[in-house]
Amino acid sequence: MNNNRFLVPFLNLGHFLDHLVMLVFPTVVIALARDWGRPYAELLPLALGGFIAFGAFALPAGWLADHWSRYRMMALSFFGIGAALFLTGFARSPWQIGVGLALTGMFAAIYHPVGIAMLVAAPAKLGS
Repeated sequence: MNNNRFLVPFLNLGHFLDHLVMLVFPTVVIALARDWGRPYAELLPLALGGFIAFGAFALPAGWLADHWSRYRMMALSFFGIGAALFLTGFARSPWQIGVGLALTGMFAAIYHPVGIAMLVAAPAKLGS
């Protein structure tokens, strides 16, 4: 059995979810602004820390994957994103949401350097 048969669809799903978790907050903030009675423009910048972390942690994540384990880093990414979003779901203040989204960005940053390296190494025969 060839494990690559499952790896490529898994990585594609992971890529979709990686971007989904990073971009869902601008939609959620529409309802959050209404529920918290705060303007959209005040809540939207809370995502900035997550986007900065998404870029800043990519290089260290790639280095760590090369020196440790790509598969473990990918697992850390998925479980870390899940835990960060779980904690963000319990946020009661803008500050807590900002911290939760920054953690989400930190774990989401793992996907691109690790997932692309795994994808490139996956095919047994190119073009198949």
